[in-house]
Amino acid sequence: MKLVVINGTPRKFGRTRVVAKYIADQFEGELYDLSVEELPLYNGEESQRELEAVKKLKAVVKTADGVVLCTP
Repeated sequence: MKLVVINGTPRKFGRTRVVAKYIADQFEGELYDLSVEELPLYNGEESQRELEAVKKLKAVVKTADGVVLCTP
């Protein structure tokens, strides 16, 4: 089973990141870290779908069997 854990905080050393990394490590999941990746705030524009960061996140989630969202 492929698990993707998304760290939803922009803080590089925040507690949410610590929890997200712990979950990813414990369940051999992939960590998608928004404190590292530059994902723009969604504003409803169709053009945002073509941004590389958005394409990357969509590809990661699409191949996952499960997704865990960690937010502050």
